[in-house]
Amino acid sequence: MRQFFVESLLLSFAGGLLGIIVAYSAITALQQLQPELPRLAEVRINLPVFLVCLGTTLTSALFFGLAPAFVATSGKSHSLSHGENVRNTSHASTQRLRSALVITEIALSVVLLSSSAMLIRSFVRLLDVNPGFQFRNALVFPVFLDMEKYGSREKTRTYYKSLIENLQILPGVLSVGGATALPTSPLGPDFERPVWEQGGLPDNQNKRHADVRMVTPDYFRTLGISVLHGRGFSEHDGPDAPRVVMINETLAKQIWPNREPVGQQLVVDYSTSGTYAYEVIGVVNDVRFHGPRSHPRSELYFPHAQRPYLVMNMAIRTQNDPRLLIGPVRDVLRKIDPQKPAHSITPLEDLVGATLVRDRYAMNLVSCFALVALMLALLGIYGVLAFFVRQKIREIGIRLALGARGNQIISWVARQVAALMGFGLVAGVLGSITFAHLLAGILYEVSSRDLFSLLAACVAVLFTALIAAWIPARRASRTDPSRALRYE
Repeated sequence: MRQFFVESLLLSFAGGLLGIIVAYSAITALQQLQPELPRLAEVRINLPVFLVCLGTTLTSALFFGLAPAFVATSGKSHSLSHGENVRNTSHASTQRLRSALVITEIALSVVLLSSSAMLIRSFVRLLDVNPGFQFRNALVFPVFLDMEKYGSREKTRTYYKSLIENLQILPGVLSVGGATALPTSPLGPDFERPVWEQGGLPDNQNKRHADVRMVTPDYFRTLGISVLHGRGFSEHDGPDAPRVVMINETLAKQIWPNREPVGQQLVVDYSTSGTYAYEVIGVVNDVRFHGPRSHPRSELYFPHAQRPYLVMNMAIRTQNDPRLLIGPVRDVLRKIDPQKPAHSITPLEDLVGATLVRDRYAMNLVSCFALVALMLALLGIYGVLAFFVRQKIREIGIRLALGARGNQIISWVARQVAALMGFGLVAGVLGSITFAHLLAGILYEVSSRDLFSLLAACVAVLFTALIAAWIPARRASRTDPSRALRYE
């Protein structure tokens, strides 16, 4: 028993040491990738982690070392003293345990591979979603003016007009626009107000709620939002001009489903500021404001000159990498008002990418587990077949001596894994169907019982099984009968 335990302990400690090395490398690589994970920089292999690894290693050594030791030292093994080959003393229960472990590995591989395939397909579809705006080559940042210094509307208008003019002359800038809230940005005021058609009663049947944005004239051009009907805002839509508003497709279909919305009067209830009618001068396309997963909401846009707001989010459309303009933008803000320095200057593409962090992380995590499970299945199948070939070496030698061909031996050995694969695949398919509902909440336009992903997982596992079975089967077909018959 001591011999079995020492051998198991050496193997366990070798595996534990390799696991710590792999874990350290994986943590380092993950920190360099810098995903949006809280307190990732604090993750390290410290003493508690090392003690857990040590305990796991000792447990593995005890469990997998003492179990065969008890079998080897039990009364059932007395036949060894009568010359029976040690390779033929494997009990049926031990063989069933090996087979059950391999079947479990195959089933887990199918479950994780199918889940990984569904998450990958879901993520690809999210990337293909049209958010309704152009987020590449755009730099965004918030501006927070205070009431004490910029309390009057004229001062607010003057500040943002000067800011836009100074940003537009920077090299590589195509256009500059601003809005109280930008798509996918967590900063800035985002609120809704009741709206209804003028002449209609503001009851629950006619009243709609729409998200309100105050925007500058070039906002739509800067973000690549299309004006579908009518016109966009211009410099003529100033404080002394008639009150105008723009709406998106969703709001237009809700209030005027069968009429042209341009030229209609829309009443907006501002409560404390009063209730006024505004002329609809244009309709823009819908925007998925909170990322690709979000649905377009009803939106209306006011010209910032008519309703100046202290807090704005500025957007700059650039010819090249927007990060190159971060320094010049800081200089412009410092020049206009040194007491309002820049902060949170970031490419809009990064904000859009942040909405996909959960999907990307889930996809990568499950894919890594799937690859590990597939590798374990490969090693398990190889180990079972290699052990089978070693057990049956004399039988293989007799078959070859009696005229069996190499391909017949390969088929005979491969049939040993067919049953394992059959049970494993069935268990994996049933497991995938059983646990499919766990993925339903994070999949996008992909069914949690996606047949394509399940078939792809089964094919991948079958291909892996063929690779694992080929080496011991090929080795068995090349066995020398004369040496096999003398094998002890």
